[in-house]
Amino acid sequence: MPTVNTSLMSDRDHNRQKVYALDTCFWGGSIRETERFCVPVSFEVWTEYAEMLFTDGLRRPYHDQIRRTRRTPSLRIDRLVPRPDETCTVSAYAYLRSDRLEVSEQRLLLWLALHEVAHLLVPACLSAPHYWRWMSVYAQMMQRHVGAYAAGQFLALAECFRIEYRRNATPTG
Repeated sequence: MPTVNTSLMSDRDHNRQKVYALDTCFWGGSIRETERFCVPVSFEVWTEYAEMLFTDGLRRPYHDQIRRTRRTPSLRIDRLVPRPDETCTVSAYAYLRSDRLEVSEQRLLLWLALHEVAHLLVPACLSAPHYWRWMSVYAQMMQRHVGAYAAGQFLALAECFRIEYRRNATPTG
């Protein structure tokens, strides 16, 4: 699981550590539908996949997604270069106000693109980016792009971690 420089995030993001633990358990598990999301890919493949997720999310918004007015999606993806003063390494980071992602060369996993693009589709809460609306969209993205079984297992695990999400949202597909 990605280690994160917590000085970059607000203390009000109570779900952050629970979500990281959930991602570690879920993506490291043995669900057949998730296998291809856990294998390292090239930077170009990761970029294409993240762009597809972002464009798809803007064209066919998820139930809990914050509506966006931009007609032409533009996503910038850069390689993450760790700063010398960082004590922790960041695997990926979403810059919510500028539709920009950064990803470490060592963490080019497709599931990480799902996680980070969900932040760009739900940019309303900068101080607590892992809140219930983001979690709901992340689960809906999983339903659409990974599969119904995996999404159900993911939400069952989220319940175990006591992570809030919208339970009555209709699945998208």
